[in-house]
Amino acid sequence: MYRGARPTEERLFFNRATLWCAATALLMPVLCNAQPTIDIENSVSQCIDVKLETPVQKEGNLVANAHISMNRELSECGCTSRQIAYHVEDAKGNRLARERFTLLGGARRQLTLGRKNRAQANPPLKLWFGCAGA
Repeated sequence: MYRGARPTEERLFFNRATLWCAATALLMPVLCNAQPTIDIENSVSQCIDVKLETPVQKEGNLVANAHISMNRELSECGCTSRQIAYHVEDAKGNRLARERFTLLGGARRQLTLGRKNRAQANPPLKLWFGCAGA
């Protein structure tokens, strides 16, 4: 048998609303910091595979670790050197970052995807890989 004051419908509604509001307030930072979707356009995909880890914020930039493995020599994909270039664009075509590096076998590289505020403003991002000297 139930003892004590029974909660009223109004009190139950208030408690559910309070719970929902509290849960939303706790989850909001997580939802607001959701990382953008990144589409990879790899023009040398016959020679290298690129796997990205989830991007993180580091010193005001959005960065992601990339695991790059070579399947063939870059010269077989039309590259004239072992230099790989990448650039990142947002959904509006704004270039957020670009860089080049020498690839000697497989590698794990940290790629800068752009300033955090710009990289998260217009998702999805497009990460383009290609030959730097061809």
